[in-house]
Amino acid sequence: MTCTTVDGRPAVITGSADFTALVWDLESGALRHTLSGHTDPIFGISVGTAYGQPVVVTCGPDEIAMVWELPGDEPDRGRTASTSGRTPGSTKQDTAGPTARDELHRLIGHTDRLNSVACAELPGVGR
Repeated sequence: MTCTTVDGRPAVITGSADFTALVWDLESGALRHTLSGHTDPIFGISVGTAYGQPVVVTCGPDEIAMVWELPGDEPDRGRTASTSGRTPGSTKQDTAGPTARDELHRLIGHTDRLNSVACAELPGVGR
């Protein structure tokens, strides 16, 4: 889990055993974006800036780090903090919920699970 801002509003990004990372608006509790593409649980999340745009980097035991755009458009339609998008007692994800955001890169090369990821601001890179 990590915190950031989206369109100047406070947001939290959570990773899960359901293979997704969700971007939540902290003021309204609304789900803003779904990051879907991992094939295993998400163990690490970080936010940063790449080439002048905000990004989220996620990783997990699928041996892949994924870089996602963090757009500031309209929130995804679907779940809110009070409704998980799952039927109580069910492990099946709600397929009628929010849409996935754009994946920018898949960083592939590790031969074992990834436990964490970190982003740093590098002055002058990507300008």
